[in-house]
Amino acid sequence: MDPIIQVVQEQAAFSAAAVASIGVAVPNTRPGSVLHVWATCVDTSAITSITDDLAQSYGSALNNLVSAGNRRVAQFSLAKARGGSITVTAHFVANSPGGIWVAEVANAASPFALDGNNGLVQVMPGLAANAIRSSFLVATKKPVLVLALSMDMTLGLKINAGTGFTSTVTGWDAGGGNLARSEYKRSESLGSQEARFTALSNDTFITMGANYDEAPPPAVGWVVQVNNGPKPFQANRVDGDPTTTGRQTLHVGNFESAAIAMAAVDQQMSRVLKWAEDVRFDGVVSFTGT
Repeated sequence: MDPIIQVVQEQAAFSAAAVASIGVAVPNTRPGSVLHVWATCVDTSAITSITDDLAQSYGSALNNLVSAGNRRVAQFSLAKARGGSITVTAHFVANSPGGIWVAEVANAASPFALDGNNGLVQVMPGLAANAIRSSFLVATKKPVLVLALSMDMTLGLKINAGTGFTSTVTGWDAGGGNLARSEYKRSESLGSQEARFTALSNDTFITMGANYDEAPPPAVGWVVQVNNGPKPFQANRVDGDPTTTGRQTLHVGNFESAAIAMAAVDQQMSRVLKWAEDVRFDGVVSFTGT
């Protein structure tokens, strides 16, 4: 089975004391993974940047929203991590209680997987299922991973994941309980995606998220090479997976005549085409010979 896009780890940290920055360790990241980052601070400060100890670039905020009298939330994205264990840090304009949250997304398209992002502030959205929303995240490709976080501004964690989403992590404990929950799902749909959460108590919420495109399956194909005379008939499997580079050659045997060689070719071509059908291979199967 081809690898699918997925969240492989989430790490979060929060300081109830006022700080100029806050960092979190993200162990054993995979080369090529996306690192999606949310950060929060009080509304009178601001989130200036995200950095890490490998000097990777997270760019400017994708979205930056504030709930007056409460908090600010922003999200950032690193398109292609180098891999390894790192510390990711959020920096603030003025000292503030604040937090950082990092989700590592594996098997995302390279070099640019981001495919839509948005956010929304809601005041008293009600307790109906899925009433908390991120606003629309428009996907231009499929499949995508829809990834989002919702933060309860004052009451402590009063949020459940939306229908169809997976949520295993809560965080940002400000002393009265966790304030935030993340969620994600893999979607096979194009166009408008929307993260949804359910409030357990009416409050003010900031919700924001993004879509990430899934990486295409490894380029796998077959080349059948035919040789008359003393050289053996060869079937070469060409695999684009970097962990299995090179060709694997199967020596079928020598042929006494062109007719016998062609019969063997027909048989091997049938086997290769049957393989392509079995694995639903949608690439090119080519046959060459001398």
